[in-house]
Amino acid sequence: MNNYSQNKTILSNELLNIINERIKFLKETYNNLPNWPQSSKLRLEATTRRNFDEYYIVTSHIDSKGKLKCKRKYANKSQISKVKKLAQRDYENSIKKRISAEILHLNNFLNTWEPAENVYPSLSNARKKIVTPFIEEEADYLREWEAYEYTGNKFWPEDDTDFFTSKSERVRSKSEVLIANTLNKHGIPYRYECPIQLKNGRLKYPDFTVLNVRSRQEFIWEHFGRMGDPNYVSNSLKKLKEYEKIGYVLGVNLLITMEDSNNPISTNTIEQIIYRFLK
Repeated sequence: MNNYSQNKTILSNELLNIINERIKFLKETYNNLPNWPQSSKLRLEATTRRNFDEYYIVTSHIDSKGKLKCKRKYANKSQISKVKKLAQRDYENSIKKRISAEILHLNNFLNTWEPAENVYPSLSNARKKIVTPFIEEEADYLREWEAYEYTGNKFWPEDDTDFFTSKSERVRSKSEVLIANTLNKHGIPYRYECPIQLKNGRLKYPDFTVLNVRSRQEFIWEHFGRMGDPNYVSNSLKKLKEYEKIGYVLGVNLLITMEDSNNPISTNTIEQIIYRFLK
């Protein structure tokens, strides 16, 4: 699969996620806005003349002949509180109208959106046999990702640790066993100590390289297990700086967990990261 088709697939999945997050944000914002009394009898006019702001409070009523009458009065300093209240009311009412319109447009888009990825699965089996898909299906992409061959970090003879995951992979700590097994439990594909190249050409071996299958986004996941050791902490910070130089940003495509002897990592912490970034 070429880079263009892979990027289109990532875009489709990420776009869906972004839109749903946007709708969630808009609804939360709307619900947090106050309900101002609906009144057309009192409004605010604001203007600037000669670099001086002027505010006018306009009241309206229907006279005995059924005609609309308006009275416009300059707001002096003693009325600034009322001016601010009216301005805030108008602003928040405008926000609510705009939010309602945006949610409507986004929902209409989602209801009518047909991602390009849906074309190939909709073909008959006879057509699928003679067509080369331009955008790779998820199962094929995942199979290729998991089949990627790499040489991990070596275990030296002096490494006397004996920790194995549920997939019979040798790792370097109990905490890494816990992370690997939790990833496996939730069906999150990962590579253990898959190398990446730093700016200076040296290789680093992040503890895990993990994949969000839905968005096809890769993350590296580092576990810092001796945060009570000042030298270890200093080296860990240097490692994060090295990652930053090659584009790995915390919370974007870099995940970390930490612990010390008094505060061990928990399955709950790992699962929170999984649900936030990898589902």
